[in-house]
Amino acid sequence: MLSTLRHQEIFNPRDHDTGITIVGAGAVGSRVFATLVELGLTRIKVFDPDRVEEHNLANQLFMHRDIGIPKTEGLFDWAVRKLGCSPTHVPKGMVFRPVAVTPESIHELDGTVFLLVDSLETRRQLVEALPTPCFDIPRVIDTRMAATHGVIYTFNPSDEEQRAQYLATLGADEDAEVSACGSPFSVAPTAALIANLAVWQFINAKTNPEGASAIIKAYFKPLIVTTAEWSR
Repeated sequence: MLSTLRHQEIFNPRDHDTGITIVGAGAVGSRVFATLVELGLTRIKVFDPDRVEEHNLANQLFMHRDIGIPKTEGLFDWAVRKLGCSPTHVPKGMVFRPVAVTPESIHELDGTVFLLVDSLETRRQLVEALPTPCFDIPRVIDTRMAATHGVIYTFNPSDEEQRAQYLATLGADEDAEVSACGSPFSVAPTAALIANLAVWQFINAKTNPEGASAIIKAYFKPLIVTTAEWSR
């Protein structure tokens, strides 16, 4: 198993391993998964219906040998190499599901939810499908990313005002910044920075709730980071 001795004074996983769901294992999601594993967390579910493609290697956690296999299988293999054992056999073992989350399967989500899918419309459908109050999900962390900047939103889905303000941030998918191939931009250093800021949101929410800002905007060219709260 992983030794967390060097960061236990900042974040002790034994105190905070209360459940995490990652929806989407792409550029941000795969890195969020890796960082959570390195924190020593084991109670993690990952959902993603896609298979690894060659172009994913430039900005995601996967290796060349993963091409063609489900992304969830690639993350499982990565965790085996990192931990030295099957991550599904450890206490509170991980779950890897090569399927999409839909409004009909929203009940499978629990714990802190990292909502890391490509589509804004999918985000809208999933958040609108969450029950109110949402006892099993204390917070949702969503990231948006372009080539040189990104935003991290954190909200309590049981708070109707926060949920409404979050839903108001969801524009149209066709307005997203896209690359020459027609897909959303995904630059590895940007993805890594946004993923780690999202995990720091999780750490702050667990260890110091007052330190977890509702909205973080990060620009990397030049470097500017701003925070904001949901209005009341």
